[in-house]
Amino acid sequence: MQKKFTKYLSLYMLIAFIVIMSIIFALQTILAQSNQKKIALDKLNTIHETLHQNDEEIEKIKSDFAKEALIKARMFSYVIAQNPEMLNSLDEMQSMADLLHVNEVHVTDENGVLLWGNMPIYYGMDFHSSEQTKPFTTILTNPSFELAQEPQPNGAIGKMFQYIGVSRQDQAGIVQVGVEPEKLNTALANNTIDKALENIEYGTTGYVFAVDTDTGLMATGNQEMSYKDFGVSDKLISKGSYLGLTTINGKRVYIATEQHDNYFIGLALPTKELYQSRNLQVFSFLIICRCRAYCWRLKSFLTTRESSTVPGTGSKTFASFLFR
Repeated sequence: MQKKFTKYLSLYMLIAFIVIMSIIFALQTILAQSNQKKIALDKLNTIHETLHQNDEEIEKIKSDFAKEALIKARMFSYVIAQNPEMLNSLDEMQSMADLLHVNEVHVTDENGVLLWGNMPIYYGMDFHSSEQTKPFTTILTNPSFELAQEPQPNGAIGKMFQYIGVSRQDQAGIVQVGVEPEKLNTALANNTIDKALENIEYGTTGYVFAVDTDTGLMATGNQEMSYKDFGVSDKLISKGSYLGLTTINGKRVYIATEQHDNYFIGLALPTKELYQSRNLQVFSFLIICRCRAYCWRLKSFLTTRESSTVPGTGSKTFASFLFR
């Protein structure tokens, strides 16, 4: 009878143990993901603020530079009005460019044809004929109009270049200066998504990555690698903002993503680290349960030994009882 009772009691204890372990496992899994969600959202917010601040810095540099360049263009227009003959001297045009700290100076006639400046290669160019110069032709009919174009990539020098134009003061025409905004180029070089994310830490084994959705190439790490080669799926890219488990390069990770302009930014943490605390607690619980089971068996052994030992038959050993 006692053996039967012990058998059923052991079965009930095993079932209870499995249920409790399942509950602990599930709760710890949910807790780990919940905690990581908060951490990931905080990190994404930090990244968003960093990129926003960088964008604001770039816009301020552009604005300050445009104001400064407009002043230079006005000064150039004033000097020409005081001494129109200088237009015919290439040396004087180059001296003006050096004095104003600009790369190029250009002057057109009343029809918008470039006839003077320090770049003879452009002589004869009609400002009406180019998409880049056409916006400046408004100056020909509206002398109060001034234009500081957005800096644009110059393929010849591999850097940003900007043109600023105002009206001539001595007659109808356009006065234009072209300049390489060095401070802006420096800021842009330091404002890449790769540099913005390089100091973002995500756990011990986690990592941050970004994909240029315009080109399909990685914007961090090996920037010649496609996002598919990196292990990011089209399905994940299409989701934009996402929090949850996925697989990258064959490894399960907890990932948090968001779209920022043309960049898909992600934070990935391997599940091994994500569930490290859960696994430790489950293991600790197993050890405690095992110890309690041994203690219960020891108590049962001692009780059984005192009550059931028959003289002449010998008693059971503790080892045989403990590991039966």
